Amino acid sequence: MKFCAYVLTTLLLQIKTLDVATVENIKNSINITGSEAPVMLFIGIVIGFYIDYHLVSESRKVFDKVNIFHKYIRELSSNDKTLLNNFFKESLLYI
Repeated sequence: MKFCAYVLTTLLLQIKTLDVATVENIKNSINITGSEAPVMLFIGIVIGFYIDYHLVSESRKVFDKVNIFHKYIRELSSNDKTLLNNFFKESLLYI
C-alpha cells in the first residue's frame, strides 16, 4: 500500500508542472468508476506524458517501476484499493 501511495503522490505532484489545460484534460479522462481503474489510468497517462517529453532515456527504469506498481495494486485488498482511490480522488481536488 505504501509503495502505491508514494508513486501516486509523486505523480500527483508532477502533474502540477503541466499546463492547466493538460491537467484538466487528465482529470476529465480519469472520470471512470472502479476501485483501481481511475488510479491505473492516471498512472498510465502521466507516465506517458513524461516519457514522451522528459524521460525517453529513462523509460526502461520507469516501466519497471510501473510494473511493480501494477503488481502491488493487484495484491491490495478491496478495502485498500478503495482507500487508495479515495486518497487519489481527494488529492485531485487540490491540483
